[in-house]
Amino acid sequence: MRASPRPAARRSLARLAVGTLAVAACAGGDGDAEPSPSESTAAESTADEPTDDDPTSPVVIVDEPGDDDNSVDIPGSSTTDATGSTPTTAPAATTTLATVPDTGVPGLDSELPFCQAWSTFAGSFQALALASAFATDPDAARGAEVAASPVLIAAAVAIDAQLPEALEAERGVLTVDALGPLLRRAERNVAALRTAGATDAELDAIGEAWFDALASAGIDDPDIAPVLAEATATLVADAAAVVASETPPINQDPSLVTNAAIPETEAYLVANCPDQGTLAGNDIVDG
Repeated sequence: MRASPRPAARRSLARLAVGTLAVAACAGGDGDAEPSPSESTAAESTADEPTDDDPTSPVVIVDEPGDDDNSVDIPGSSTTDATGSTPTTAPAATTTLATVPDTGVPGLDSELPFCQAWSTFAGSFQALALASAFATDPDAARGAEVAASPVLIAAAVAIDAQLPEALEAERGVLTVDALGPLLRRAERNVAALRTAGATDAELDAIGEAWFDALASAGIDDPDIAPVLAEATATLVADAAAVVASETPPINQDPSLVTNAAIPETEAYLVANCPDQGTLAGNDIVDG
């Protein structure tokens, strides 16, 4: 259950979490443990703050002292520079954007690195929010979140590295205020995978499996699940059990609801990216 991609009234990109967590309001069942979509909660994430993030594989960001290789790839994308020291300007779209499809995740194969990274992060967020509220098996939904975490981290790094120069003034609000809460959850999930024994190669496989599931199932399947080898699936399940005992589900996490305002980023997405802002909740709700 999600808002129709055909709009009557716009919702702000700044409230990305509100758009994706709207499904949580319908889920119910936990009283005051879950926020209303109309609230703007400034609660801080309970996740541990990350230290020096140093990606050591094409998908995953991990702490590896002494490793200066900061290149990060999102599965299915071109290589991106994740140093973050100098903003990279993504080229403006030169053709009229096609109509946003009603299914799938538009932009996962975009030639614009910023748009591709945005679709990966925001599309994953929407898919996971739906699963956290309506999955047949809540444990499987938490496992899907853990599996998505390597890709979420890589996408967040790519958004920062590939931020168009025109959006530089909103860099902090976008990457820290709007995306930061889910990023911290993802970092905690990857740390749990590491503790469960996941290697770099297994983290790569987990991230790739999530990306494939997202590209195949889109954001409308509450039972979205990556296809993993049995041993790798066990690692994911073990990590998911640990984080489930420490953090609430996505649809009940108040730290994911923010009031960050990013009008320039919103306008850029609408004008240049294949999702045209719909993955941020900027769609029209009929009626």
